[in-house]
Amino acid sequence: MNSKLVFLLISISLGFLCSVSCTKSKAEDCTAKAQNIQPAVNTMNNAAIAFSSNPSATNCQNYKNATQAYINEARSLVSCTGLSPSEKTQYQQSLDTAVQNLSTLTC
Repeated sequence: MNSKLVFLLISISLGFLCSVSCTKSKAEDCTAKAQNIQPAVNTMNNAAIAFSSNPSATNCQNYKNATQAYINEARSLVSCTGLSPSEKTQYQQSLDTAVQNLSTLTC
């Protein structure tokens, strides 16, 4: 179960970054937000790898904290005005999934 959760959250985080297209209007509105989320993605991914390798209570809590920090940053990307309504819906659904999965992670 932990491996599936780690994989899902990593996939979601990478999906956010990879799916923001770079058209001019979207780039003006969303590029900075996408760049601001990168440190949170890196921290979450590193914590996920550490927890997957060694599922200790400390690594679990570090992963949980990093995922929450990522979710906080991702919310600003979801509200980016340069996204189309369908993109916003897609990102919000992914964010909701991440929040739900985080809530089931017990350390």
